[in-house]
Amino acid sequence: MVKCVKFIRHYKLAYPFDHWSSMSLQQFPDLNTGKTDPEIDSSINNYLKENKLDFSNFEVVLTSSKRRTKETAEAINRYSGKPLEIIPLSCLDEIPSRFVKIPADEEFEEMKQKSALNINKERVLNKDKKIKRIEEIEKEISKLSYSRILVISHSYLIGLLNYWFNIINRDKKRFDVVKADKHEIGGVMEGFEVSF
Repeated sequence: MVKCVKFIRHYKLAYPFDHWSSMSLQQFPDLNTGKTDPEIDSSINNYLKENKLDFSNFEVVLTSSKRRTKETAEAINRYSGKPLEIIPLSCLDEIPSRFVKIPADEEFEEMKQKSALNINKERVLNKDKKIKRIEEIEKEISKLSYSRILVISHSYLIGLLNYWFNIINRDKKRFDVVKADKHEIGGVMEGFEVSF
């Protein structure tokens, strides 16, 4: 059976997590390292109505274990009027970062004033572990008996999956961590669709 899967990023986070310039120096690394699990902004209902997004042909929603993906799925269910089963999977959690150097409070405040974020961070998984995570996601999707699946996850992971499916066409030999990192999805509920 061919599976059509749409991967999208969760809706925007509630203040102060809506943008790095709203966060404190502690909140920013906590979000990026997965130590905090904020909620989404309540404007999602208006966003769904204004953009007339259609989720009627999906049979199930897979989310990460994080609040923001589950809340996005719940809002989609309310909006579409067709309640879908929501299945949280830890393999869909964002790949956390670690900071090479966390700036002092004064440096962070100066970055805010200049609107220029300059913090060196790196993802904690190496190439083999990233590929293993992707293969785990594919395995979980393959086990499902549904043919139309909506997946709601996080910006970096959605970009990594886009790189895997659409740029290198699932070819492990072509996987390049630096190139993969450049595909992070930044927009609200943006993503891509793929069949496999």
